[in-house]
Formats: sequence, structure tokens, C-alpha cells
Amino acid sequence: MTDIYIKGQTARVTATFLLAGVPTDPTTITLTVTDPSANQDVYTYALGQVTRSSAGVYYKDIPLDENGRWYDTWVGTGTVVATYDHYLDVGIYDEPIIEGRIYCTMMELMEDLEAEEPWDETRLLRYMRSASAFIDRRLGLFIPVIETRQFDGNGERELFIDPCLAIDSLTVDGEAITNTQFLLYPRNRYWENGPYNHLVIDPDATELSTWLKERNAVEIIGEWGLYDQTVNTGATVSTTQTASATSLVVSDASDISPGAVLLIENEQELVVETTAIKTYKVVRGVNGTTPAAHVSTKTIYRYIPPYDVNWLCRELAGLAYMKARSNFAGKTGNAEIGEVFYHNEFPSDPIKQLKLNYRIVSL
Repeated sequence: MTDIYIKGQTARVTATFLLAGVPTDPTTITLTVTDPSANQDVYTYALGQVTRSSAGVYYKDIPLDENGRWYDTWVGTGTVVATYDHYLDVGIYDEPIIEGRIYCTMMELMEDLEAEEPWDETRLLRYMRSASAFIDRRLGLFIPVIETRQFDGNGERELFIDPCLAIDSLTVDGEAITNTQFLLYPRNRYWENGPYNHLVIDPDATELSTWLKERNAVEIIGEWGLYDQTVNTGATVSTTQTASATSLVVSDASDISPGAVLLIENEQELVVETTAIKTYKVVRGVNGTTPAAHVSTKTIYRYIPPYDVNWLCRELAGLAYMKARSNFAGKTGNAEIGEVFYHNEFPSDPIKQLKLNYRIVSL
């Protein structure tokens, strides 16, 4: 398994040159380091750019200033003719980003913590993802997900379903049903920008009279979750983005930072890294949407969760960040004022209160 580092760390790359199994010094040694952007730096022992720690053993400390895969190639000539290749990863983890829902942005979190740039975006995003995943599982989804879901019919006129924000299509036993045949309840949703959770057949319906009493009889393609609100970021796509591109260039970065879930036309994109001024690395087609090409000048919207959910995400991520800074002791101190601060990343009282705010009655 390759080594994994965080951007900003320094890695020591080493090589041991062997002759008949015995560490032996080559006549010349050259080290080539290739960064994720394919830039190469060449170092030699002759110029004192590589350090010899013992016979045949050499090393070089490399500052890692970019996320991605770094390669180091050692070449020995003369007494020992050998080539050794190695690589290391910076900010790359085995687990993919599956959840496309993060309920705060890095800018919001760092403003709360009164932290100054530069930030370790890879590390901070982990805390934000963990906090958001915790909210997903304890409270529900606060950014819409497009999915196909099936429900058992009950032979009645009323059918309870998962919290649903919009229905794109509905079939009963494979037959398409138009949206004039049923009503979504509660009529004014559970709260502003919130969901429905049951269907009632319209009194004037002609296509069905009850929800067919069969297993998985009702199939719905729709938007699921507890909340659906976007705001205009004031930015537009600056450079046309192809359907497969993982980079997004915007006209205005004032309301965009890692953690933001963007809506461009019908596609959701998750911002995961700032790569240059007004340029971001993004995960395409999150939450069930489909990657598509976006021409320049297309408006960029950003999903925002309810304010209390946003606050809880910032609190959980901030506490996790502070606890990690204490080497997971859970407390830090201030010698000047003689105080100790305790950091519990899962405060029970706010979580209990928020669960009451988003309680949905179902049968």
C-alpha cells in the first residue's frame, strides 16, 4: 500500500542501492521527483542535493505542496547500476466521495474558528463530510437526492411514502399515472421548502381508485429529502465545462468554497478543492443527477440547508477539528488565562432539539 500524506507535509523519500545483496554506494546518484502536475525536479548526490545516511542508503526531503500522486525515481550508475521507482499520494484516500451532501462550507467553518489561510482543505473536508454524514443518518437528508423508490400498495386511497420533495414520474404495476390523479400531503408541505410524505388519490381520478395492494406496486422517480432551497451565488460558469471535466472555473468566487453543493442547470456538483483563483476541483453528478456540459455564462446556484442544520454541521466539524488538534485528548488549554477547554464532537442536547424540529408523522 502506498503512503498517504496531507498537503503541506514534508515526505522523506529514500533508496537503498544493493550489490550482491549488500548496501553499496553507486558512482553517481540521480533523483527525479515528479509532482501531480508533471513538473520534474532533478537532484544529484554530486551537488549535495541528496543526503547519504550510510553505505548505499540515500534520502531526500520533499515538501508536498500539491494534492495528487508524486513519483520519485532513483538512478545509480557505475559501481551499482540500478533504478528504483516509488510513489506517494497526497490528499488521496481509498474511499470515494459517495455522499454529495455537505451542510456547511469551508469558508463558514474557518470563519467560525477564526482561522487564517492557507487551510488544509483535504483535512477540513474530512471533518465536514463526517459531520454531514452524521446529520444524514440522525436527522435525514437536507439536500435533495434524485432516486427511484418502490412502495407496497395497500389497497386504500391514501399511501404513506418517504419524505418527498417532488415527483417526476409515478407508475402503479408498471402503468404510468399522471400527476392529476393524486394529491401530495400535507398540502403546504411539513415546513417551508420541506417535504410531503403521503399520497391521496384525487376524488376526480379516472386512472385509479386505490393503490394496488401488491408488493412494490408503486414506483416513484423523484426528489427525496427534508429540504430543498438554493441561492444564486452571483457567479456564472466562466469556461465551458465538459460533461467529464472535474474542474470548474467561475466568474466570481465570493460565495463558493469547498463543501458547497452547486446546481448548474440540472446537475449537482460538489466542490472539494480550490486549485487556483476562481477554479475548483468538483465531483460531478452527485445526489443522483447526471453530468452534462455547461457553456460559459450559465448561472451557478448553491444549495443551502436550514440555518439550524448548517449551524450543527459547523459545530460538529469545528469540534472534531479542535479535538484532532488536541491529539484526540478532547481538551486544550490556554496557559495565559489558565483555562482548559473540552471538545466533545457530538453534543447530545443540540442534536435532540434539532430532531424535534424535523419530526415527520407517518403510519
